[in-house]
Amino acid sequence: MRKVKIELPPVPARFRHTVGDLLVWCAQLPRVKCAVLPTTTFRSNPLPVGDRLFASVFSPGAVIAVDRNAGQRLWRRRITPFAGSQLLFSGSILYAKSPHSLYGLHPEDGRLIWTFSPHGTRGETMYSAPSVGGGRLFIGDRAGYLHALNAETGQPAWSVLTSRAKNNDVNGPPLVDGEQVVVATNAGRVLCLDARTGKVIWTQSVGSPSTHEIGVVPGGFLVASTFSLCWLNPSTGALLSRRSFPRRWILSYICRGRLTLAVLASKNDGSHEIAGLRDDAVVFRRDEEFLDSLRWLPDGSIVETRFDGLGVLDPTTGERLHDVRFSDECGAAPPAIGDRHLYALTRSGRLLALRWPPPEGSSSHAA
Repeated sequence: MRKVKIELPPVPARFRHTVGDLLVWCAQLPRVKCAVLPTTTFRSNPLPVGDRLFASVFSPGAVIAVDRNAGQRLWRRRITPFAGSQLLFSGSILYAKSPHSLYGLHPEDGRLIWTFSPHGTRGETMYSAPSVGGGRLFIGDRAGYLHALNAETGQPAWSVLTSRAKNNDVNGPPLVDGEQVVVATNAGRVLCLDARTGKVIWTQSVGSPSTHEIGVVPGGFLVASTFSLCWLNPSTGALLSRRSFPRRWILSYICRGRLTLAVLASKNDGSHEIAGLRDDAVVFRRDEEFLDSLRWLPDGSIVETRFDGLGVLDPTTGERLHDVRFSDECGAAPPAIGDRHLYALTRSGRLLALRWPPPEGSSSHAA
């Protein structure tokens, strides 16, 4: 893939770094046209499991395993025509996706264990990411169905049509919450079902399509639809609170505890901003033109991926604490953290391990 030279002014930050300041290793993945597909989940791509790192490459579709310590490629499995925006590991199975199929793979060598294709292997019929809980795997499709499978064998357990509305796609990942599974739909409805039987327990309207992962917050569920954030009672589905942003739509969001960060786009000119909330109250808003994704880190800070690099944000103020500048296009998927390293997959197919967190000492350059 052709590298894009970055000639953007530096973003405001308390400390500045280059990739070279932090680089442990870098591996260029083979035959990549575009590695990163925008995600609707809180999950990372790549995915660290033990001493391995697994990456889902969008185009041409592939799943690639590398050695986590050195970046050496271990195996590559083709996924046609495109691969999903992330992977899931549960039990002893690595789950990968195409636009029409779900694959259970051996993590040791990428061998296929089973395939689930509810509408055949042509076209784009399944955008949802899978979720696993209680020995079952749950995934939605673009015909409006939520499917439950045996997570080990891939055998179907039940399928439920969530709505007969014209636009009834189930494109977001289901939330497994104990003995219940909760899913949001393009029909603007949220459903809670019995995970064992598929019986509907409650439904609630959120007013507009929802494709994002459902958050678990104190006292409820948080659902992001196109135009609003909705807090729901987990037992009844009752609407507890709603927050909309006039003349903005919600591109993505993340939440932890009482804090939420939402990436907003203007309906007028497409400009982007980040809004920070505590419960349903907005505590800050900040313009951000080149943002790709946000991900909460174990230490409570937030890592951002941008067209031109990575950053670390204070979730309470939105201040950028660190900026990691790339000399060419970044556009990374949400990165993974482990063993004091950050693992990032860029749009051009570079897989990097960086020392993390970035230092505040001599290798940094104060803004």
